Amino acid sequence: RTMAELTTELELANERIAALEAAAAAAETNSGSGNPPPPVRSVAWDEKSDPLYEVMMGTENMGPMLYSVIRFAKPSRVLEVGAGYTTIHALQALADNDAELDGFRALQRRHEDPADDGFAWPKLNWANEGYLQRTGGYSFAQLYCVDNMAHT
Repeated sequence: RTMAELTTELELANERIAALEAAAAAAETNSGSGNPPPPVRSVAWDEKSDPLYEVMMGTENMGPMLYSVIRFAKPSRVLEVGAGYTTIHALQALADNDAELDGFRALQRRHEDPADDGFAWPKLNWANEGYLQRTGGYSFAQLYCVDNMAHT
C-alpha cells in the first residue's frame, strides 16, 4: 500500500473512533430521556462501587444478575434483605427502569396530543398497560432494604 492509502485509512479510523466517543458521551447525557441507559459496568461504576465489594461475600456475580432480573421484570417495589454490593445494583436497575418508563410516558403523551396527528404509539410487546400506569401513589420505583448492620 502507498503512504497516501495508509493515511486515508488512518483518517477514516480516527473518524470512526470520534463517532463512537460522541455516541458514548451522548448515551451518558441522555439517560432519563427515554434512550437506553449506559451499561452498569464501567470504570466509573467500578470505582464508585469498589468500597462495597467484598471478595468473601460472593456477591460479585449476584449484583449484576439482580440488576438484570429487575430490568427484565420491571417491578415497582423491591424488598432486599441485607444491604451492600447488591443494593447499588438494585437501585441502578430501578432508576434505569424509571428512566425508561419516563421515555415511554412521553411517547404516550405525544400520541394522545391532538396537535400531533402523525405520531403512532409504538406497540410495546414487553410491557402491559399497568406498567405504564404505575399505581400505589408513587411515580417512581422503590427499594425497601432490611439490614441489621451486623457486618459493619
